[in-house]
Amino acid sequence: MNLKEYPQLAAAVRKVRSSIVGAAVLLGLVFAGLVYAELRTYFYDPRDKWALGAAVLFLVLGVVTVIAVARSGKKAKQTWTRATREELQRLDSEAPYLEIRDHAMIASDGIVAGAGGKAVFLPYRDIVWVYGNHTTQRMYGIPVGHSYSVMVVDRYRNYWQIMAGAGKRIKKGEDQSPELEAKLERVLEPVRKARPNVLVGYDGGYVQLAQQDFDRLVRIADGAE
Repeated sequence: MNLKEYPQLAAAVRKVRSSIVGAAVLLGLVFAGLVYAELRTYFYDPRDKWALGAAVLFLVLGVVTVIAVARSGKKAKQTWTRATREELQRLDSEAPYLEIRDHAMIASDGIVAGAGGKAVFLPYRDIVWVYGNHTTQRMYGIPVGHSYSVMVVDRYRNYWQIMAGAGKRIKKGEDQSPELEAKLERVLEPVRKARPNVLVGYDGGYVQLAQQDFDRLVRIADGAE
């Protein structure tokens, strides 16, 4: 697939990528800052083995993140090669009029989004399961931040984390964060219209089914059983 044939879509993809790069750079700076802070503490007091251990941990996490982003490139490319010419043409015509928010663009045939540092195309026809993801960042066991994203599982057994972003912690009495609810609803509204039987929410039964009989998960989402 050559995006040069679809200039308006290519421009939208560049915008999605630029927003991902900005987030990736920020994440890299955070890891670098944490490593620097811990090493500085260790050099000030070599007896502080906890600081050295934390520095090594943050360094390993940073390297693992970079490797994961690099490996995601091939899968991201495959999402575009599976798109039909008609879908790409519609994406190209719609791109100038669609908003890019949370590193994602919701189109009539699917979602163009940032995932793993790359721009991917997730057609509604391939989506089988959607659920929200809440991650709490901790330092020395103390919560220091919260991030919310939407997980999209496709029929090819890929798990895509999209629309990731920081948010406030969940308050008492709330089932989930308002930020996460807004992200989920933005994805689910068009998906449900195209696929009424799509699986929604993080459920133990879905997890077990995905691990033991993924093909049945797909059949359920397709409305085949």
